[in-house]
Amino acid sequence: MIFSYTMLYSQEDVRIFTDLYFKDVDRDELDPIIDEAKDRYKLQLTEEQQIKFLQNAKQFNRIYAFLSKVISFLNLGWERLYWFLKFLITKIKPEETEDLAKGILEAIDLENYDSKKGTTTDIDLQGGYELDPDQGTGASVLVEPEMEYLDQIIKNFNDRFDHIEWMQEEKVRKV
Repeated sequence: MIFSYTMLYSQEDVRIFTDLYFKDVDRDELDPIIDEAKDRYKLQLTEEQQIKFLQNAKQFNRIYAFLSKVISFLNLGWERLYWFLKFLITKIKPEETEDLAKGILEAIDLENYDSKKGTTTDIDLQGGYELDPDQGTGASVLVEPEMEYLDQIIKNFNDRFDHIEWMQEEKVRKV
């Protein structure tokens, strides 16, 4: 859980930060405290530990925010930790624009795949409706990519194309 990461921040760091935060001090006074924890996060944790810490911190904040609204309890330490982590999470979360497919194209030799047309089928809509092609006039929305594990993708590929007689001259291996 979160509490095992005492090398990143101390209870004193959390107390000082929250005391200043609730006095409505300038961000110039708050940021150095969070930046020290962020620097320790980057330097002292492995990438796997960083991911685990970020997951735990987000989970703690989600659960605490929910429970504090539905249950009447007072735990000053958790309240302080919630506010400290809320600011720390924004400083340590990874870039949203990371290329999730990095390295995939280099691992697949697409030049040796032979694409052939399978079958074509018309799709009839119920009620006799027709769909107009997209005119490109709508507003664009950033959509979260749908993620699948690589072993599931390979299984789906093999399920779909297992019947193909792979020729040696096509230089394609069955995965």
